[in-house]
Amino acid sequence: MTIVKDPEGIETSTLHGMVDFKDCSVLEVGCGDERLTWRYAEQAAHVTAIDPDGKAVETARANTPAKLKGRVSFLVSTIEDFAKSSNESSFDVAIFALKSYDTQAALESIRPYASSFPPVLCLQNGVENEPTIRSVLGENKVITATVTSAVQRRAIG
Repeated sequence: MTIVKDPEGIETSTLHGMVDFKDCSVLEVGCGDERLTWRYAEQAAHVTAIDPDGKAVETARANTPAKLKGRVSFLVSTIEDFAKSSNESSFDVAIFALKSYDTQAALESIRPYASSFPPVLCLQNGVENEPTIRSVLGENKVITATVTSAVQRRAIG
């Protein structure tokens, strides 16, 4: 049985309705095996997608379409390590796709860089994520969103 993610394109169109990715430099935090990355990467100027799960990152790298090689970079990294070693101000938007229970630790690691951290599109499920992010990054740096993963089965099974 083949599983088709977002068969009607609702998740993708909703994502683009919240952020205009055209020519943006995007930081995706918690990319996993690229479930969301391909929904916006073609419009972005560059994507840096990070996740501490090396196996998921290797899968994402292997699945990178040829036309996006050089524009999408997958890194095995925690947000803590990434924040210490990079310049967040070079990004136009960040996508928080990490697990809700990781929010507080991620925010503590970026707190010293809050003034230069880009606006965050919060795609986490869970209660109070947006207010928690606002408390560290500021009122105008959170784009609130909900993502529903639509899945369709091709046959009964």
